[in-house]
Amino acid sequence: LLTEDGSTPSSAIVDQVYTAILEAVPALLRFLEERIGSNDKDVGRNAPVHDKEAIAGDLDTLLDVLGSLVVEVQHAHPLPCSRFVGPFLDMFYSNLMRAVSSQIAVNGQVSEVAPTALTAPECFLMCAMRFLANIVSCSHYMPDEEANEAIAAMRSETISSSGDRRVITSRGDTIIDRVAIQTIVQTVWFDFFTEDR
Repeated sequence: LLTEDGSTPSSAIVDQVYTAILEAVPALLRFLEERIGSNDKDVGRNAPVHDKEAIAGDLDTLLDVLGSLVVEVQHAHPLPCSRFVGPFLDMFYSNLMRAVSSQIAVNGQVSEVAPTALTAPECFLMCAMRFLANIVSCSHYMPDEEANEAIAAMRSETISSSGDRRVITSRGDTIIDRVAIQTIVQTVWFDFFTEDR
């Protein structure tokens, strides 16, 4: 995964970090719910309450950092992140909907989630809302070819010494593939944002 000058390309770094986050976040949320949020006396029975609160606070901070990292990297580098948009949309959306369903149950409305269910920390839910807002407003993911900045940038493409087609967008120099752009548009606007959502 090294370039000619011995450095790692940013897309490879994004792939590695995003893959690790996609694996870590659900595990952290499960741990938070099963171990920290449980009122079961057998779960963590040797841990004092203040330890559980400290661990929960640390996990909240970690989830905030991981969620913010996903949001900020996607915002700064939308094309290298495009293959991860679908999985992150699903993860963030499911956590938002779980929190909303839990809140509805608390207010006496019918809900699929019990009112005692622990939802993701508020800071993580804020990251989820920021991620959804970024995706909807990202000019590289627009379904209209005239409004899609990545497609417009392809008109000024150059071919690098390695044969890659590179373009300069408002967010930097990147390799653009029309199929990849069409795939992300399909993922966001037709697969994710359905009539049900």
